[in-house]
Amino acid sequence: MMTQKSKQSDDTSMTQVLKELAGSISKALDGAADLSTEVPGLTLYRNTAPTAPNPCTYEPSLLLIPQGKKRVDLGKQSYVSAAHSHGVCYRVV
Repeated sequence: MMTQKSKQSDDTSMTQVLKELAGSISKALDGAADLSTEVPGLTLYRNTAPTAPNPCTYEPSLLLIPQGKKRVDLGKQSYVSAAHSHGVCYRVV
C-alpha cells in the first residue's frame, strides 16, 4: 500500500513541476513561438494549437514536454508523447 501512496505523491509532485515549467517557458517566450536561449543548444518552443506536419531531420536531442502532446512520425511509425511521460529522448539517426 505504501508503494501506491508514494507513486501518487511522486505523480502529484511531477505534475506540479511540469506545470511550473510550462508557466516559466510561457513567461520566457512572452507570446513568441520559439526562443533561442543563452544556454548553447537550448531552444524553447510553444504552440497553442496543433501544427501542420513539418518534415525535417533532428539531431540527437532531448525533448521535454511539460504540457500537451507531441507526435513524431518516423517512417511509417508514429510516436505520441505527453507531459506525463516525464520527458522523452528522441534519437533520430
